[in-house]
Amino acid sequence: MPSREWKLKKYNKIWSIGETANMSIGQGDFLVTPLQIAQQTAFIATGRVPTPHLAHEINGKKYEDKYKDILNEKEKEQLPIIQKAMYLVIAGKTGTAQVVAIKQDIKKRKLEHEMAYYNRSHAWFTSYGPYKKPQYVVMVMVEHGGHGGHAAGAIVSDIYNKLLELEYIKK
Repeated sequence: MPSREWKLKKYNKIWSIGETANMSIGQGDFLVTPLQIAQQTAFIATGRVPTPHLAHEINGKKYEDKYKDILNEKEKEQLPIIQKAMYLVIAGKTGTAQVVAIKQDIKKRKLEHEMAYYNRSHAWFTSYGPYKKPQYVVMVMVEHGGHGGHAAGAIVSDIYNKLLELEYIKK
């Protein structure tokens, strides 16, 4: 995890306040794998750290979900604030992920279309659902997809709609 000490040691440069802001939203020199973000998202959803697994069963033996409880009482009280903040990104009137449902402005669409594929940012979007009784973490990464809410968020929306349609999530 990048820090003041890390930057000084690696680059012989002082940490700026802008880097703190970038780190808070997972940008800058912050490096994680999609699996780490999925695990963190599941932790935010449930308050427990899951042990990731990539198979439901192996050789007929079902995998049992394992979770670690690591929050103290104060942190357990604060967790709903973080959960609500994640919810408001989608459901709030000013949530940044609302672009999934809003048509992109024509000028911006034209600009993105004209931008060379390799110059576009990678887009990823991670969520959990349902909000009140989390069952799923859905993460989508679109290489060179541009803005996460637009490129990856639309696919996440399609996945949740399919989960609802197939009744994996009850209305």
